[in-house]
Amino acid sequence: MGRVFTTFLDEDDGFDQKYYTCSRCHTHLTLRNFVVSKSFQGRTGPAFLVTKLSNVVLGTAESRLLMTGHHVVADVSCVVCGEVLGWKYLEAAELAQRYKENKYIVEKSKICRARASSPPSPPTSAPNEARGTVFARLPLVTSLITDH
Repeated sequence: MGRVFTTFLDEDDGFDQKYYTCSRCHTHLTLRNFVVSKSFQGRTGPAFLVTKLSNVVLGTAESRLLMTGHHVVADVSCVVCGEVLGWKYLEAAELAQRYKENKYIVEKSKICRARASSPPSPPTSAPNEARGTVFARLPLVTSLITDH
């Protein structure tokens, strides 16, 4: 079992400090600048199309028939709490839908809007026994550090 390594999003990662977090555990997910469109539909209602997500885990690729046709997608989940946030478009069958490839759908009901005047502090509570969380200010990357 490894430790989860999460990143905080701040002004060095974009044009402003407005970002979205997981509504369940408040882990940073994406900057507002990476939202391409707010007029998409997810499983539970309105969703955003975004170009970059941090602190997520990709599920298994699968073919799905969505409102706009057949797509190969993979669910995306929060790396800390495991909440399924939406999916990533891996392939689109129709040429008109290819602009979505390698972008993410994030359900509006699964995220919270946030704005920071300074980088947030790591939680003061002890990390989860089974899966500790390490916090750092780094570029938009997510990695899993494994203990040997």
